[in-house]
Amino acid sequence: YGLIQCGSRELGRGRYVAAVDLFRQALAIQQELRAEHGQVAARLGIGLALYHLGEPAEARRWLGQAAEQARRIGHRRRLMEALIGLGLAEIAAGQPLAARDCLTEAVSVARDSESRGNLAAGLAALARAARALGNLTAALAHAAEAVHIAREIAAPVGEMWGALEMGLTLLAQ
Repeated sequence: YGLIQCGSRELGRGRYVAAVDLFRQALAIQQELRAEHGQVAARLGIGLALYHLGEPAEARRWLGQAAEQARRIGHRRRLMEALIGLGLAEIAAGQPLAARDCLTEAVSVARDSESRGNLAAGLAALARAARALGNLTAALAHAAEAVHIAREIAAPVGEMWGALEMGLTLLAQ
């Protein structure tokens, strides 16, 4: 998991090309070890880095693989993370209906798992998909719920994301 941690650190620092390289190395090792949890983490990291590099088609492929593998092995946290990333990549690729579907699943899994942080993130992303579909009422409702949850769990980044989605939705009205 050392390479996955290094890749995650690079991802967090905005060094996306380096992150992709580290996650690819990690994936090769995790495949050799037949360690599916590690494979999911590496695929998720590759997909998120590619999304940030402005490559939504490739990001969708990797995040879709991560979501499918996470679903198959029952790794709910990684499933939520992959579905949220996939939803954002779908929006970036101009596929808001596909985004809505995977983000709705992410929110459902988060509610069932009582994962408040992933729920706030999923709702903020779902607000973006609803806005892209022209459903501004739903976008505001999702964003407002994301802000409320983020405040409850003291997650300032989640609160800012939800507030941003609310503001963008209000501007679109």
